[in-house]
Amino acid sequence: MKETFPSIEVVDTIKEEVKEWIRDFLKIYQTRDVTPYMHAFHCHVPPFLNLYKNISHFNQQGLEKYNDQASKDYFQSSYHRDLEALQQMIFKKKQNIIFGTKRS
Repeated sequence: MKETFPSIEVVDTIKEEVKEWIRDFLKIYQTRDVTPYMHAFHCHVPPFLNLYKNISHFNQQGLEKYNDQASKDYFQSSYHRDLEALQQMIFKKKQNIIFGTKRS
């Protein structure tokens, strides 16, 4: 998606295309199959585009990357039980911050 949307007409076009896509999606799937991202794209992105003309500040890229790293740390840890796994993940995170070690 391009970063800047200069006019309301462009945003309205996007809004109508997304609405049509959601309708087509719901012809095949059920409403319970709609993801939070789809909901946000349909209901919240067009007003944000009208207000701010740019939504790149609101992306979830950093959060998704952190979730990926945390999941990887959890499943590579030697002990997957409750508090010990969490402590091990926090230890690895601190170690990476302090020593600047790179992840493979």
